[in-house]
Amino acid sequence: MVTYVSFIFAQEHVDELEAFVSPRSTVHAARSVPQPRGGPKGGRKQNLGTSETERHADGPPSARGRRARAEFEHAARELFATEGYFRTTVEDIAKAAGRTKAAFYRYFANREQLLMSLSDQFTHEVPARAGTAAIRPHSADDWPFFLGAAQAYWDSYVANRGAMVAVFQLATVDERFAARQTEIRKFGQDIIADTIRQAQQRGYGQELDPAIAAGALAAMIEHFCFVSLGQVVGDLAVDEKKAVQTIATLWHRTLYGALPSDDG
Repeated sequence: MVTYVSFIFAQEHVDELEAFVSPRSTVHAARSVPQPRGGPKGGRKQNLGTSETERHADGPPSARGRRARAEFEHAARELFATEGYFRTTVEDIAKAAGRTKAAFYRYFANREQLLMSLSDQFTHEVPARAGTAAIRPHSADDWPFFLGAAQAYWDSYVANRGAMVAVFQLATVDERFAARQTEIRKFGQDIIADTIRQAQQRGYGQELDPAIAAGALAAMIEHFCFVSLGQVVGDLAVDEKKAVQTIATLWHRTLYGALPSDDG
């Protein structure tokens, strides 16, 4: 739908980096940071080994297994949202789920595998919430399209806030999650670029480069949601209705200018 839509290397630099991420979402010690991109010898960080992943997918889970997995996922979402990825351990997740670390490893190889699973859900939810496969405005005056798209993205970000925060943070040090973040953003960029090309066919926005404009809008909306919903800092409180209307208005006006009735 709409835009389909850190930073911590050594303890002495944490204070400096808190300007970019939530104070509650930064790593508290350098030893907690995963290997930088490229690994210690310049090679790419390897994906989970086949034997490691297969033992967590032996067959259809039982009802009890599905319940346990859902409890771990819920606990991780909440902790990633409030504490950030780097400050959340497997032990924290297990404790919040009311289960043991041993139980966690029956369903997930590690935190990264859990987060990758959670991040999949975001791109599935946005179009589902929008309730349409025809993700293009019917006309220059199709305000409901822009408003519905913005609402779908906002609601999906709220529902997956912890995963989005964690992906944003881990992408700075892990190549796989940098790719995942790009994948999530590109989905939104493609939708926006399509609406820009459509507007240009109608005679609007001829000065825009669809790819560049879509990238700028997607990054702006994504980061606005991260700052508004992902960083639990200060007294920042955004009215949801106004936020969604603003996102939709910025997108629409970039393509078509002011609404027919400028009262939004």
